[in-house]
Amino acid sequence: MPQPQRSPGHRQLLELQSRIHEYCREASAERQLDHENPAHPLWLVDFNFLALAPMRAGLHVEYFGETWGEPITWTLQCLTRQDVADIVTSLAFTGPDEGANGTRDWDFGPLLEVDVHFPVLRSLFVKPTEPADHNTSLICRADLEEGGDIARFVAKIPYLTELTIPNAPDASFLHASCRNCPTCASAQVTTRRISLKTWRSAMAFRNCVCLTLPSLRNCNFNGRYSAILHQSHPLQLTNAC
Repeated sequence: MPQPQRSPGHRQLLELQSRIHEYCREASAERQLDHENPAHPLWLVDFNFLALAPMRAGLHVEYFGETWGEPITWTLQCLTRQDVADIVTSLAFTGPDEGANGTRDWDFGPLLEVDVHFPVLRSLFVKPTEPADHNTSLICRADLEEGGDIARFVAKIPYLTELTIPNAPDASFLHASCRNCPTCASAQVTTRRISLKTWRSAMAFRNCVCLTLPSLRNCNFNGRYSAILHQSHPLQLTNAC
């Protein structure tokens, strides 16, 4: 396998990294911020960056920043390139506690609408809401509905082993691959919540997720084995092997 650090995809990511940095420099200059002075106040624009690191047979890619604006738009556009997706083994989206109307919305539509897949991606992380946060993190569309986007994202990752997301998926997350599973068929799912009232135990749910996502071996909801898994609850699925 070619070295990912020498691949066209890696060059695209490095160009994106520099582009985001230059964007932040220009935005800081417009606000007359002095980065040469370590005592100068920090602004939100100072916290947009793309981090890259070798990991397994590819690269860890981490976007840190706002959920709107040019940096996230450029990042999603870059990930739609198959030569970039081919070398990403770990992908993370995180950032400061900034949002609008009490929510911090991650809209991955521009990436999900493109026919691209991630053949070596093992870990997908979208930062969950922290207890001290003022904004609830959500993977959603403009109408604040998840609308199956999590299932669409996961469908692009055949060897997904670790998934951490801030909210619950809709019915398509399970039903897409478990249409004949009686446990999934009895699940009551709406766009706002997954009802577990008809499921005998959390183990039944874990078994169904493992049928849907064969690479996953264990499902951890951060201790939230409640009757109702609300959309705002963080969902974490991990491989215990």
